[in-house]
Amino acid sequence: LILAVFHACDRDADERLNEAETRSFAVHVGFPGDDWEWHEEYHSLCSENGADPYCGINVALFTKIVNDMSDSGLYCKDEELRDML
Repeated sequence: LILAVFHACDRDADERLNEAETRSFAVHVGFPGDDWEWHEEYHSLCSENGADPYCGINVALFTKIVNDMSDSGLYCKDEELRDML
């Protein structure tokens, strides 16, 4: 399920989610901020998880973030994931 959502978000099919691709997911799970706030959040999310924001988020990190219930993640229930597909 997580893999299917990852691929749905990965519009350029490069196996990494860039800032814009990750934002589409974040907005779906309730991120309320504007472009600048998302820019800050994305860079923070990458930094906290040891990823380079300019390279993007791979499927392993996306899986970790989606399952992370802390402030460092973007936790998403299975029902929410299904709704994205």
